[in-house]
Amino acid sequence: MPISLVTSPALWMFAAASCFAADVPRLDPVVIDPAVGKVCYAVTAADVNADGKLDIVAVSENRVQWYENPAWTKHVLLEDQTEKDNVCIAAHDIDGDGQVDFALGAGWTKIGTIQWITRGEHPADRWKVHFIGQETWLHRMSFADVLGTGRKQLIVSPLNKTVADGVRLTAFEIPKSPQTERWSPTILDQSLDRMHNHTHVGWNEDEVIDTVVASEQGVFAITRSASGEFTRTRVGAGAPGDKPADRGAGEIRTGKLADGRRFLATVEPMHGTHAVVYLPGAPGELWQRIVLDDTLKQGHAVCVADLDGAPGDEVVIGHREAGPGPVKGPGLYVFQAAVADGASWRKHVIDDGGDDGGVAVEDAVAADIRRRRPNRSRRWRAGDSKCQTLLESGTLSGPPRPISFGLRFWRCSTVISLRHGLALVSISLIASASLRAEAPLKLEAIANPAALVAEAADKADELGKALETPESYKDAVESVKQSASLVALIGQALAEHPEDSPLKKAGPSIRDAAIVVARAKAYEDAKAGLPKLQAALQGEVNSAATAEFDWAKITKMHPIMEEMNGRAAKFRRVIRRPKDPEVDSRHVMAIALAAVSTYADTHEVKNPDDLPQWREWATELYTHMTASASAVRAKDMEKAKEHFSAGMETCTKCHDKFQD
Repeated sequence: MPISLVTSPALWMFAAASCFAADVPRLDPVVIDPAVGKVCYAVTAADVNADGKLDIVAVSENRVQWYENPAWTKHVLLEDQTEKDNVCIAAHDIDGDGQVDFALGAGWTKIGTIQWITRGEHPADRWKVHFIGQETWLHRMSFADVLGTGRKQLIVSPLNKTVADGVRLTAFEIPKSPQTERWSPTILDQSLDRMHNHTHVGWNEDEVIDTVVASEQGVFAITRSASGEFTRTRVGAGAPGDKPADRGAGEIRTGKLADGRRFLATVEPMHGTHAVVYLPGAPGELWQRIVLDDTLKQGHAVCVADLDGAPGDEVVIGHREAGPGPVKGPGLYVFQAAVADGASWRKHVIDDGGDDGGVAVEDAVAADIRRRRPNRSRRWRAGDSKCQTLLESGTLSGPPRPISFGLRFWRCSTVISLRHGLALVSISLIASASLRAEAPLKLEAIANPAALVAEAADKADELGKALETPESYKDAVESVKQSASLVALIGQALAEHPEDSPLKKAGPSIRDAAIVVARAKAYEDAKAGLPKLQAALQGEVNSAATAEFDWAKITKMHPIMEEMNGRAAKFRRVIRRPKDPEVDSRHVMAIALAAVSTYADTHEVKNPDDLPQWREWATELYTHMTASASAVRAKDMEKAKEHFSAGMETCTKCHDKFQD
């Protein structure tokens, strides 16, 4: 799957060449913009022109500019319209008109202005600046619903304290008329200092979105209680040191291990020397601190993304100056967990300083820059100032999957910001992290949510019987993997289905619980996962489960193919003796849903030139099976048989070409 990295202030792109190790790709650079500005503090990804593809947005000292996907043509949104220097940016549809806007932080070392910008009447116009507030030493910003109002707020964290005992971590509520009304501030915490960054996650086992911060005092979770009060809990020690500059943590991101647990990734101390991950400890205890690398200098960026397609996220670390280690940098590294519990990690070098001076990394974010979303965006019309629907930054989707890092670009969907430039990179691999794995084919054509729920319930009953005893599991282990794999796909389909349903919110929880059962290595593991699946099917929501998930990674290829074969055999009997149209149609519904997964999971395609054929056949299978299911529900068995037979012919062609 392709991943992309961007670095600043020159813009470079890194394209996939080969692999460092098992499945971690090697990236080669291509310069996109050699001079973003004197400095490039931040980058993000957003669909600026509403063509369904994420573009790259970079912030220089006096400009905001975007690079249009796929040719990366540069356009200037703002120039000399804010206090120098611009330092941070966050994308969101602020005024609710369906188009992406940006919050922007500027003049950060002087007065710290917070503003949001919106487009002019025509695409080529400079954007308009709207004042929000001031906060000296303003440094990072993001959008999240930390107040639990149902609408996202703008969260701002300054770098250094000014008027209080610590920096004022503040949430600004978006008013009904954001251009003219006051953005009401709520202080989440004001006790910590030297807060270099923050991030958001559902910290407790509920649906509340909380904030995790990195500061001189260490790593803290800022959580909201049911009564709306905010409390601070120290979870990570940070680097030890006698001086403020030598202790605590700087950058911070969250990720998931292969065993499903959350981890935290940091650079320590601020602008520091150590790349660190924290693993959950016992209740009430600090998390376990594991040092990944102690040879950085001016460590400044952390990105967490799934770069290798295997369970668990990787950690990307960037630093700005040459360090003391054997790989000096400045550069960019990937750390890959060597074991499922995250106790040890392997280091892979993306950029090592080299002859060109290396990538002095300022910022890093994960984003899918390749996937077009035709159903969620519309283009500009000639003479029309309003593009009609636009994806917000941060929702990433299906195959092929790029990542972007700051301002060199590495083709795996990762954007990177460097001190002196912007660059893009590209790798052939699937990246997830904050990536949203949107279904590549329409889910509403397959079935309504009620049919999906009924199928999942029947499969859960089958799993319950198969997992009654170790003996019953031994006899049915393959069918357990098949059934659980299908339920995992159903969970994701419920989460993304455009129709509302009682289990829409629980869809991600259904998916995650089913994945645990499907990939269990032993009876005890599968048995332990079943109650969580059953609870999710009753509507219980696990706040750690999010709708953002890569369809290519929901299930392994073999069990879902075997499930397809089994359902095809059952449907052949249905054709001869149909009974209940709703129940009968679910056999081909299951095959259509598996086709969505097959479209996304291209690891069987060894020659990139064969990818279009793979996807064409997956689409044909999906089309015929959805048509067959519709015909069954309409009691037109002749038409159902015709489409089913055509779909099976497509399967045969695909099998003949791609079977090893």
